Amino acid sequence: TNATNASSGGFAGEIVNKTMSLSLNSQPMRAVDTKVYWNWSRKDNNSTQMTFTPVAGSNLQCSGGPCTTELFNYKKYNLGADVGYRFNPENRVVAGFDYLDADRERIDFIHNIDRKYSLEWKNSAFETLDTKAKYQYLTRSSNFVQTGNFDQFQRRFDLQNVNQNLAKLAFDWTPRQLLDYGLEILYKDNDYTGDRQF
Repeated sequence: TNATNASSGGFAGEIVNKTMSLSLNSQPMRAVDTKVYWNWSRKDNNSTQMTFTPVAGSNLQCSGGPCTTELFNYKKYNLGADVGYRFNPENRVVAGFDYLDADRERIDFIHNIDRKYSLEWKNSAFETLDTKAKYQYLTRSSNFVQTGNFDQFQRRFDLQNVNQNLAKLAFDWTPRQLLDYGLEILYKDNDYTGDRQF
């Protein structure tokens, strides 16, 4: 086995996760309930960052140059609010807004902001059947950093700028005790904006 010429003779792994959450639930009126929330999380990878400079002919090659490990770190927070209104004991409507701000160490998208607007209807008029219908609109804005010639022609779609329409219909049926059936139908339309997709 040819030498990989590691930058360090030993590896120490340490990943630190931190989270914090706050929420306030209230019922200002008999038929109205509200929820306000805030979540924060951070991941720090304090592990040893290794660099390998293999000799010629080694099976470990990184485009002809040294191989350096990537230490993935991120921090993000999101805040939002839900307002529910109950027309009667069987019908309830919930309107919501969610805001997400995220920073990460990645070779392409380093920051994104997501905004979600939603409207949901819940019905329990039937004794054994619960129905939910939801519509959600998402808009995402991301910061892209070009790190190579190849990246100017390609964007990974998981954090690409997008406007998304989502519709969901769910049924929960309990015909008898200890027997439950569920059905969920989801429709999602993504309109990627900015760079052309390949």
